[in-house]
Order: sequence, then C-alpha cells, then structure tokens
Amino acid sequence: MAFLHFQGNLKQLELWIEKEFLPQIRWPALFLLEGEMGSGKTTFVQLVCQRFGYDLVTSPTFALHHVYDLPLMNYKVHHLDLFRLENEEEFRSLGVDEWINDLDTSIFIEWPKNFLLSDLRMGRSTYHLTFKILSDTEREIFVDDPLTAL
Repeated sequence: MAFLHFQGNLKQLELWIEKEFLPQIRWPALFLLEGEMGSGKTTFVQLVCQRFGYDLVTSPTFALHHVYDLPLMNYKVHHLDLFRLENEEEFRSLGVDEWINDLDTSIFIEWPKNFLLSDLRMGRSTYHLTFKILSDTEREIFVDDPLTAL
C-alpha cells in the first residue's frame, strides 16, 4: 500500500504537492523517481522547487546533473537523471563525492540505479515515487512509505 497517492491533472498536482506531499516529507530527503518518459518526473521536481522559490528547473536528461538553490529553504537540491549511466564509475564522475555528505541538500533522481543508493541514503529520508500516465492530461503517482522505500 502506498504511503501517499495522487491521481489527476497538473493543476490538481500543484495543490496535492502543497497540501498532501510536502507536509509529510522529512528533510533532508532522497527522492527516487521512476516512470516511463513523459510521465511527469521532471514536472514534479519543478513543482516542488517552485514551492520553495526556485522557478528554473529543467530536465537533466542531457546534462545528467543540475543543482538548484532553494531561497525559501536555504537549501540545495541535486537533480539527476541516470537513464544513460551504466555503472557507479560514471555516477561518481558527476562529482557526487563532493556533495554526498552535505545534509543541507536533498536529492531527486530520475531513473535511479541500485548501484548508488546506499551512499545517498545516509542521513536522508528516502521516498520512492512511481509515476504512471493515465491520459494526455492525467497522471498517477504512488509514494512508498519512507521506511520501506528500497
């Protein structure tokens, strides 16, 4: 059973993030985002960051790694897309060792890979989110209980 569940359109998602999702989060956090392309993973990160005053979130598909400063939280977010990474060496080449122990950061990972999870989880609550496309305008999101997420 999901810890949290969402089903609806983009406008409803904005409200759900504000009223249902964010109040349940224990920071710092690691968010593992899974779902097919176009299911809303990057949009979700954009909406979360907007709630904390950052509006320039873009997909890390080609850059693989973006860092955002959240002014309303005095916090950093690392946003990674690991779809094209094959192994831990490629992951480490993103500079993760420079910020992995900084607990003033949270991490959003699209297409998470099991080879890196143990390092990233240290000191962070872990949330596994599964995104599903229901129609052109509707999505469904399941959030696993943070105690059982991977």
